[in-house]
Amino acid sequence: PPLTSLAVQRDGTVGDVYGRAVLAATGDVVKDVEQRAAEDRLLCYQALATDLPADGGTARPARVRTTRAASGSTTTVKRAVKPEDRPAKICPTCFMALPATGICDNCD
Repeated sequence: PPLTSLAVQRDGTVGDVYGRAVLAATGDVVKDVEQRAAEDRLLCYQALATDLPADGGTARPARVRTTRAASGSTTTVKRAVKPEDRPAKICPTCFMALPATGICDNCD
């Protein structure tokens, strides 16, 4: 079963990335990625779980989780995670990465 369907974002969805993963793995173009992921998760559960309902369960897309803002309203939070662009500072003497203090633990 497609275990990648089990990897969800903080809001409980798989996002468009899952559609690209399915396309790369199977060649299928997915119109509704959340429904496809739900169906694929069900396949995983049916193959590996021991506590499914007698009917085998049903595929349901995940509900989007929301967070409460300070004002009390409900909003969906989406954040892009970007890798650090700066390379680590290196000690000129021993060529080890420097800690946040900027002082080499090995040389001083």
